Amino acid sequence: MTSPVKFAANLLSGPTARKGYTTTLDQTVVSGASFITKLAVARLGAETFGAFTLTYGLLMFANGVQTAAITGPLGVIAPKLNGAGASTYLRASLRLQVLFVLAFAALVALSGLALGALGHGYIRVLLLTLAPAIIAWQLQEFMRRVMFTEGRAAAVALNDAVSYGIQVIGVLWLLQAGQLTPLAAFWLITLGQGLGVILGAWQTRSSFRSPPGEPAAPTTVRLAVNRNWFMARWSLAANLVQWASEQINPYLMALLASLALSGTYNALMNIIGIAWMLSFAAESILGPRAARALASGGRPALDKFIHFTYLVLTPPVIAFLLVIAVFGGPIMGLLYHHQYDAFRPQLSFLAVSAMFFFVHKPIAIGLRALEHARPTFVAYSWSTVYTLTVNLYIIHRFGLWGALFGGLVQSIILTVVLVQAWRSTRRTWQPHWTAPTQGDAA
Repeated sequence: MTSPVKFAANLLSGPTARKGYTTTLDQTVVSGASFITKLAVARLGAETFGAFTLTYGLLMFANGVQTAAITGPLGVIAPKLNGAGASTYLRASLRLQVLFVLAFAALVALSGLALGALGHGYIRVLLLTLAPAIIAWQLQEFMRRVMFTEGRAAAVALNDAVSYGIQVIGVLWLLQAGQLTPLAAFWLITLGQGLGVILGAWQTRSSFRSPPGEPAAPTTVRLAVNRNWFMARWSLAANLVQWASEQINPYLMALLASLALSGTYNALMNIIGIAWMLSFAAESILGPRAARALASGGRPALDKFIHFTYLVLTPPVIAFLLVIAVFGGPIMGLLYHHQYDAFRPQLSFLAVSAMFFFVHKPIAIGLRALEHARPTFVAYSWSTVYTLTVNLYIIHRFGLWGALFGGLVQSIILTVVLVQAWRSTRRTWQPHWTAPTQGDAA
């Protein structure tokens, strides 16, 4: 039996470990770029930062929908395919991706024009600037997910170094020059991600070659939608309720309190977001590996994989959050030039409560490998019920403290529901799909 020490050694040595290091470094670049961009805009003032983050949240919403409907299923399904079947599925997913991103960007732009006609000129400009950023960001994210699925961590790292490096350099240069604005930040995102799309198209050119006898494009897209739907139907619903339970808090604070307080909330979350970097890196590395463990060894292999994942990945996340809980005040003062010093106690509370959020992360990876997204939807549904009832009142009554306490309750709800679901799947789960043979793929 593999021990936790051997499992950790496998993660930390050999070819798989080198890919893991590359992936972790890459995720550091991605999360670091987001952190630095938000940090720079936050220095412009809480109200300005509030306007930026509320708009930026729509970009994250689009990313969540894309992950649920396209790139999430791709990361689970593509490793189980081979030959012509894999090429056809990737090409169909690309077509589906382009249709989605153009439709979403058009919706954002039309919303901006409509709000501008109602007299909200600044919102109009923000949304019109956001639309091309959505197109560039989501297409680059699709390219990197394809390369992750193929195990090409070094290629992803190169692409992200170009995409996010340009963004960070531009943001810091404008900040130093005193010319940084939310609009400028979005244009830099568009520029960096757009170059990443061009590079990604070249890097993945062999992945999207048309196999002999491939059906017409509408047929392949329909097949991809049908193949994704088993997982995506619950993932999409879960994404919507997840957004309503988590990401809606800044919007509620802007509505019920003030735009400046919403900006303050996001400034605190930005510091904790460094821990999200570890979480996203783990999901990028372990998601496809969990799917392969299930495909090769069945449910027992997946159980062992998730168990050891807990033992290896939980300690660094908890350690980081403890550092923030104890020393977060001085760290925040240094990062934000003491603009948010009055909120040090809230940052410490947020760091402690975030520990509960990360408890369920390995289980979420396992459930995705099983293509069992319904429990996530159920968990976020209960969290949404809380958010739109009790949490709505405590934000109105207690402001920032109410939102932070609500986040703790939401994390506990998610953990309880997902842990129970994971246990129940040990008794009830049955594979609904088997990998195609070479003949089937063709």
